[in-house]
Amino acid sequence: MPPKPSKQSRSSTSTNGVAPKAATVARWKNVRGRRGGLKDMLNMPMDIIREICLRLHPRDLLSLSRTSKSFNSFLMRRSSAYLWRGSLRNVEGLPPCPSGLIEPSWVSLVFSPYCTGCMVRTAPTIYWEFRVRSCATCRSDMFISQDRVTESLNGKQFGYYSRLPQNIYLKEEVAGFKKPCYLKSQIFEILDRCRVLSESGKWEEDRAALVETYVAEAEAASEHAALCQTWAHNEECARRQEANTLMRQRLEDIIPRIRALGWGPELDFIQARDYAPLSQHKLVKSTKKLTDRAWQKIQGELMLCMDGIREDRLANEIQNTLTERWTVLNRYGAALLERYFRKHPELQQYGLNVADLALCKEFRDVMTAPADVVIDETNVLALEGQIGAIVDRWQEGVREQLSEVLAKHKFERNGGTDPLDLATTIFHVGEYPRYAWFPTIVADRGLRNPTPEAGRDWYEKFVYGQKVARCFVGCDMLCLVQPTDRMREIIQVCGKDPSAATAEDIDALNVQLVSDTSPEPTTWRDAMLDAAKDGSQRWWLESRGAESQFVFPTLKAEDPWLCDTWSDTNVRGSDTLLQQLLSQER
Repeated sequence: MPPKPSKQSRSSTSTNGVAPKAATVARWKNVRGRRGGLKDMLNMPMDIIREICLRLHPRDLLSLSRTSKSFNSFLMRRSSAYLWRGSLRNVEGLPPCPSGLIEPSWVSLVFSPYCTGCMVRTAPTIYWEFRVRSCATCRSDMFISQDRVTESLNGKQFGYYSRLPQNIYLKEEVAGFKKPCYLKSQIFEILDRCRVLSESGKWEEDRAALVETYVAEAEAASEHAALCQTWAHNEECARRQEANTLMRQRLEDIIPRIRALGWGPELDFIQARDYAPLSQHKLVKSTKKLTDRAWQKIQGELMLCMDGIREDRLANEIQNTLTERWTVLNRYGAALLERYFRKHPELQQYGLNVADLALCKEFRDVMTAPADVVIDETNVLALEGQIGAIVDRWQEGVREQLSEVLAKHKFERNGGTDPLDLATTIFHVGEYPRYAWFPTIVADRGLRNPTPEAGRDWYEKFVYGQKVARCFVGCDMLCLVQPTDRMREIIQVCGKDPSAATAEDIDALNVQLVSDTSPEPTTWRDAMLDAAKDGSQRWWLESRGAESQFVFPTLKAEDPWLCDTWSDTNVRGSDTLLQQLLSQER
């Protein structure tokens, strides 16, 4: 059987078999509601059409005028102006249509979001004095900055402009301009009027009337703009209040549904802050009425939000528990340390405090015990027998961290002396001018300033957040001072080998040094700090005369470092003391 002939007409197909563009069949847009519902409206009796239009909001009446040519022709006739005026009366507080505008234009300005210039792009801001909306593209064509007016005028226009007062022009602040702006069309309209008057020879006699007219118009526009701004502000407040009411109702509809699913403790936890963050969720912060179908769609995502709230609730409960227990630890842990420091006073140099203890395993186990366990002084004081081992382990951990800093600076061990104990091993924290030896550097506040965010878990975050006692958290900011020749020279002056002498060894000598710039004696540590800061001073021992009982236990005349150091240049008149010391050694 041959195929059925096509019903397509010959005229709809071109010679090459392609349908011409003009013959393309228009398709209905996928819109809700019954199509063509208003096609018979114009066939209704006129009094019914009148009553319908008078009860419409101006925005709806404007939309109706744009639905078809028939409606547009009907509503844009001069005889239909009363319909627009009646519709405008439905808007409470809206100022009347200003002179110079017809009602449809006024409605379009107030209720249509499109730019007055291009009518294509949206422009949410209304410039009430100019009575226009302007998108970013059209802004430069509509407005001109007050300080740029003269640049766009020719010689004659500039002459007219300079002889007219500035208060005849409409002026308003416009986004994108630093100075107040004028409406370009008004400026050139006024200047064109001036040109006509000048050419007709009536410039001098009619200029005052022209100025008076435009001043009156500018004042009227300013007063009308103030009324419009007040109305727009009230409308925005009313819309915001209505939206808040709808969102509040939606939240109140959601809360019972969530509580029924077993999230009561979480809801009670966030109730004091108005159910945030649930109330701020995008699916809750909506003005749409909640239906059973809508609830099924949003339930899964809201449960994810509730999971986060549950984590916050548990963390808050832990925080409250730790806060109560911290009071006990802070009081009785400090007592433990005080008794321990009486036996080991040298450990006070480390700055060891309760926060350091709290990070140790034994004390952490006490602090993180289950919430139903009561923690009091008994639990803390029970660790007194272990405090020595705890402190030794903490001390060893600190040494390991500082040794890593030395390794990073390629500081090698010399013999059996720990580099941390050397007299030339000086640290400083970051770029701050705070220099110190080990272990005093461990107490530096720059190494004891953790932030809660740096904690690896919830417990460390809590301990790091305690302001009363700052714990030692690491050596990220710790820097090593590279030993200089001047620093080695000071150790040599004291009669020790700079590569092996410890700070404890030099302290035991109890020497005093003087410099070439100050006769006041000072300690070797102050001299070393001066040298660490790139000091240029030369140091030597304070002269003690024949009564000096100072002895170097390992002093040898043949030591090359000693011969270099005890020269006239470095020691300045200490030969007598040197001979005494050498004779004692022999």
